[in-house]
Amino acid sequence: MEASEFSTAVNPSMVKRLVSELATER
Repeated sequence: MEASEFSTAVNPSMVKRLVSELATER
């Protein structure tokens, strides 16, 4: 699954949350 398809499949707020969590782990 591509990132664009994944972003469209889920809510923008959820995507932002996942990105924030990944950024925190790094």
